[in-house]
Amino acid sequence: MISNIKKTIAATALGLAVASPAIAMEDEVNMLTGSVFNMLSSMQMDTASMINLTLGEVNTISNIVHSGDNESEKRSKIGAILRRAAER
Repeated sequence: MISNIKKTIAATALGLAVASPAIAMEDEVNMLTGSVFNMLSSMQMDTASMINLTLGEVNTISNIVHSGDNESEKRSKIGAILRRAAER
């Protein structure tokens, strides 16, 4: 009986150790996506095609927003990414 409890505890601990990085990664992806959504909303850009964006595109948009480009250049680059995503 004690042996079974120890095995259960060990299996649970191992499961949590394996799941924790995946959960942390998912949280980071959700935070980045939410941040990009908020940025696009504040720029009054259409966010409808965000569902089709890849993680790489979300990251690229974040980098564009934080770049030294002027607002017109940012909107142009982001608009191109959003149009490609909308076509998928």
